Amino acid sequence: MALSKNTSKATHAQASTRRKSKPREKVSPKVDWFPEELEAFKPPERYTVSEWADRYRVLTNISAEPGRWRTARTPYLKEPMDKFT
Repeated sequence: MALSKNTSKATHAQASTRRKSKPREKVSPKVDWFPEELEAFKPPERYTVSEWADRYRVLTNISAEPGRWRTARTPYLKEPMDKFT
């Protein structure tokens, strides 16, 4: 089933009626920020999954080795963990 020429003209007509946006001017801030306030806007640190686990993961008391996770204890998991980074 072929498209008629009328269909393509209608689509072209709709596309040509779009408004073009004006380029935005850079605006200088009117507020002087304290360094502590600017810290809140910094992106969080990036970690690999294994780095995150070493810093924040804690195994419960019912696990075989309770306490902080150590990727060094299971080095064979480091590469698969980091593939998810």
